[in-house]
Amino acid sequence: MAFTRTPSNPNEFPAKYTGTEANDSLFLVDQPSTVLIEGLDGNDVIDIVGPFLNNGIISEYAVYGNGDDDIIEISAANVVDSLVQGGGGKDVIQVGDRTSPIAFGGAVTNSIIRGGADSDYVSVESAQSGTVVNGNKANDQVDIWGNTNGIRAYGGSENDEIYISDGTFNNSSVNGSAGADTIWVGGWKGVGVDSPENVGAVSINNSSIWGGSEDDTFYLLGDFIESDDLLVSGDKGNDQIFTSTQGGAFAGGVTGTFNGGEGNDTARGTFQTDKLGGTNTFDMGVGADTLILENAGGLAAKDTYVFNSGDSVAATKLDKDGFNKLRTSTTITFGNGVDVIQGLDATDKIDIDFTPTGREVLSPAFLQPNSGAKYTDVLNANTIYEIYGNANPNTGLFEVTVEDFGNSSLYIVGGEGKTLEDALNTSENIFISDRDLNVDQFI
Repeated sequence: MAFTRTPSNPNEFPAKYTGTEANDSLFLVDQPSTVLIEGLDGNDVIDIVGPFLNNGIISEYAVYGNGDDDIIEISAANVVDSLVQGGGGKDVIQVGDRTSPIAFGGAVTNSIIRGGADSDYVSVESAQSGTVVNGNKANDQVDIWGNTNGIRAYGGSENDEIYISDGTFNNSSVNGSAGADTIWVGGWKGVGVDSPENVGAVSINNSSIWGGSEDDTFYLLGDFIESDDLLVSGDKGNDQIFTSTQGGAFAGGVTGTFNGGEGNDTARGTFQTDKLGGTNTFDMGVGADTLILENAGGLAAKDTYVFNSGDSVAATKLDKDGFNKLRTSTTITFGNGVDVIQGLDATDKIDIDFTPTGREVLSPAFLQPNSGAKYTDVLNANTIYEIYGNANPNTGLFEVTVEDFGNSSLYIVGGEGKTLEDALNTSENIFISDRDLNVDQFI
């Protein structure tokens, strides 16, 4: 059935379009501003096209799908000072410049695009200053396809998926809110996670990404992910962050922070070469946390990894032969608990500098090689700036425990022309155990 217009004269504004309790449809063209649309009950289809004579811009629209499962599509060059809301059912809301049957193109400025009480799909081509995109209640999918600046995006109250595609992501925030949420920045539905596909370029500045109170997953993927002042916070729950780039770096600009928050969190590199740049911090928070770098091409200088209370692992992993390396001026801070620096299933190189700094250097930790006979792990006392931690509560010593599982060889490298003891160059607070391992060869 059709919508009813009040007033009936199509040239009079403001205007109101009202549906019925049945399934209604509305195709609206050349109505530039001050329009109210209410779908009422029924599975309604509302299709709005920006007026050609107004450069495709619409403003001061209020669109409500209301009850049942509605489809709302807005094809406009710009949607300004407007509200679009789904309502009570499983709604589809697409805002942009429509290429049938999906809405693309166009920007949304100073507007609210919101789902409703059920599981909704909300798609916005480009979100600009003052815009709020919200999945609202239930399990929603929120897609923002192009450049964003000065916006807020929310998943809502349950398990949501939020996708920020390629382009710029500036002065903005994404919050999964309650529920176990999945947030993608620069990738699309797994592309680039386990394979080398090009997933687009992303530039991130002065923005934040929050998971919320449960077990959240973050994917920061892209051909060039470069960022200044980026905060990624898992908050409570057992959170995971995956990073993968082909040509760029996570937090590749001035500063970047991942804060795992409470719970057992994991920071993991993926298929591509994983790098950090600038002065960046991975603060894993309270819990048994894991930092894994897969197929790592290297870490840039002045990066910081912080593990708080709980048994934590800082590990490197390669899917094929090659070196993983923690590089110069990297700081790893362990907290209370049994902590591990671990090489996995490949030739790993973990560089450690025990040069004294006037404070404690290493908490009770395991430097653990891989378990296979095929590979060799190298623990090099030369290039990492410092590893800080706490004393073993049982002995009061700051211990390095080297454990070997299986038949793999382990080399502790003191640097060219130096013995291990020369390279350590530290006080009696350092204690090396398990001397019966293959640690007598210095290279």
